[in-house]
Amino acid sequence: MRLVLAALSRPMTVVIALIAIALCAVLALERMPVDIFPQVGDPAIYVAQPYGGMDPAQMEGYLTRITTSITSSTSPASTTWRARAYKARPS
Repeated sequence: MRLVLAALSRPMTVVIALIAIALCAVLALERMPVDIFPQVGDPAIYVAQPYGGMDPAQMEGYLTRITTSITSSTSPASTTWRARAYKARPS
């Protein structure tokens, strides 16, 4: 309520403050660098499966078989991908 009363009692101060904020915004936009082609890394997918007792070769075969069967047996229009996040289990 005090802010509204102060703005109503000093309208020129509010107008000058708004002009100053707008001027700072324009100057910031002019000085901001724009890169049309920014440097981005290659996309990556990380898969974590909490199966204990499997060696890396068995796990790789298991994940490759599942991923290949999912991606090769359905069309992209009818595929529904679901992602879930799980907390890591303490070892």
